[in-house]
Amino acid sequence: MILRWLLVFLVVASWGAVFSVTWAQDDEAEALAEVGPQPDEEESLAVLATKGFPRFASLKKAEVNVRSGPGNQYPILWVYTRAGYPVQLLARYDNYFKLRDVEGEEGWAYVGMVSAKKTALVGGKEPIKLLRRGQPDAVAMARLAPGVVVELDDCEASGFCRVEAGGYKGWVVKTQLEMVD
Repeated sequence: MILRWLLVFLVVASWGAVFSVTWAQDDEAEALAEVGPQPDEEESLAVLATKGFPRFASLKKAEVNVRSGPGNQYPILWVYTRAGYPVQLLARYDNYFKLRDVEGEEGWAYVGMVSAKKTALVGGKEPIKLLRRGQPDAVAMARLAPGVVVELDDCEASGFCRVEAGGYKGWVVKTQLEMVD
């Protein structure tokens, strides 16, 4: 009789263990989906967490929901549809950054959707020159249309920024870019 109860207990316990493992795996997958990027990704959230506000960053994904407050319970105000789009981070609350875009619109985005990579937007209404060197008399290698997103490498005191766009690396006048500090 004791052996029979022990066998029933072990079977029930093993079912519970199987269900527990299954539940843990489902919970873990859901948690990973909510947590976002993993440590081995190119841009680390640690970089974003160590700097003060405000500061410039970019959107990591091609689709980013911007909410009215810092959480999924807040309504979506709009959706960005451009990976690399430059934003200014204004604050952080829990797992959300408050951000501002080039048009001055503000909202909240999940931290996993934001990259530490700095980008900028070509401003103005006319194409600008991408120069070989950071000097006013340098030869132009390409032209960048207004609204083009460029990866920002460095800006110098001379007023020129080293950028990359469309496979080209060169220099542009800093005042011709938007979302640059």
